[in-house]
Amino acid sequence: MLMLLIRFILFSLCLKSLIANSNEIVTMPFDPVVQHFAVDTDISIDVYVPPSFVKGRRFPTLYVMDSQHYFYSALGYQRALTKGISSVDVSPQFIIIGINTSQLSKRKTRGEYLNRRSDEFIAMLSKEIIPFVDAKFPTSKRRLYFGWQSAAMTGLRLFNSHPELFSDYLLASAQYVSPKALTDTEKTLQAKSLNHKFYLIIGEAETHTLAGHRSLVTLFEKNKQQGIKWQFRVSDRYSGLYDHHTSPIEALSDGLAWVFEDYPDIVFNSLAEVASFGGVDAIKDYYRVRAKRYGVSDEVATQTKFSLFRHAVAADDLKQFSEF
Repeated sequence: MLMLLIRFILFSLCLKSLIANSNEIVTMPFDPVVQHFAVDTDISIDVYVPPSFVKGRRFPTLYVMDSQHYFYSALGYQRALTKGISSVDVSPQFIIIGINTSQLSKRKTRGEYLNRRSDEFIAMLSKEIIPFVDAKFPTSKRRLYFGWQSAAMTGLRLFNSHPELFSDYLLASAQYVSPKALTDTEKTLQAKSLNHKFYLIIGEAETHTLAGHRSLVTLFEKNKQQGIKWQFRVSDRYSGLYDHHTSPIEALSDGLAWVFEDYPDIVFNSLAEVASFGGVDAIKDYYRVRAKRYGVSDEVATQTKFSLFRHAVAADDLKQFSEF
């Protein structure tokens, strides 16, 4: 009985200690540094710059609309795939500029601002936000734009009014690709040679916008010689009850992987795979392209080398081992 009482007292003390400490703020290791800047009373920006130990290194910049909802989706994608558990870069690092529209949402004016007043927003983006970001942070010339719903339609207007500003667009669940938007896009496509990528995604239940997206894709196909690349997905991964709200998740994962044409480090599973890939010269070429795209060393990755040597040893192939 005494032992039972002692155990109960110890359990109570542990539980009390746990409850007492439950409100403590714990700083997670490698917590990203996010800076905040006010633009005006409606708009602010959240900024994440990846750490770099390479002097003069510059990064692509992803502009994320409605960052109060989607900023950390973009950041999570990058943090998981750049020097994560395996200490290799699967995807390039990039600066994230979150356009925070929480004040607009509170006043229920977001839709108006990104539709009827979109020219006003685009002017702010092109004349104030982008020049500020480029002056203050180590940006490269490559800019990407992400937008959902009304912000996706703003992205298409942005392309048509300032095609030089962004090279890549991730547009999720644009509600209405209007005849005017299609006409403006066709004029832009016919006006000059371009080098742009569009990742378009809608949910399976979003049938109201399917025809407009198909018309937009038809325009891209018709003018593909102008340098446009695109991917259009109708997602059925989630319930139709909420796929309108999950399309951003796919745009900021699958879309980023497609836009960046991710170049992960290679691991070969056999000598036959090495031969099929093209051998040592093809591997070197792969890492040269990867280095140029990501701004990293062109040295063949350690795990790639390990997989080469491992299979050569297993096959007792001295000639292949020597070549590697």
